[in-house]
Amino acid sequence: MDALEEIEAPATGRTSLDLLQAIYRCPDQPLSIRMKAAIAALPYEHPRLAVTVALDGTEDLGARLHRAIQRSAKVIELRAIEQARPPHDDPTAVSAAAVRRPMALIRRR
Repeated sequence: MDALEEIEAPATGRTSLDLLQAIYRCPDQPLSIRMKAAIAALPYEHPRLAVTVALDGTEDLGARLHRAIQRSAKVIELRAIEQARPPHDDPTAVSAAAVRRPMALIRRR
């Protein structure tokens, strides 16, 4: 008798998810079959992470979008200012130009 035949089909009123769970929980099944069943059942057992927005309806979407664009423009401005600022006088910092130069050759006799 095949290992898959040992697992009975779901009874009336049970779902295909119940069958998948029975397969991946059965220690008599080969690991590859149990893994396939677990992968197939995964989206139904654990929800995907998603972003949802709840609008209260007091303000139209265009106005909210405009404010969000203004906020992101401020962040972009601050990043540009930080990049234009000269680097700190840190003696441990190495400039990119110094790293790009070829290393000195050590001549051995």
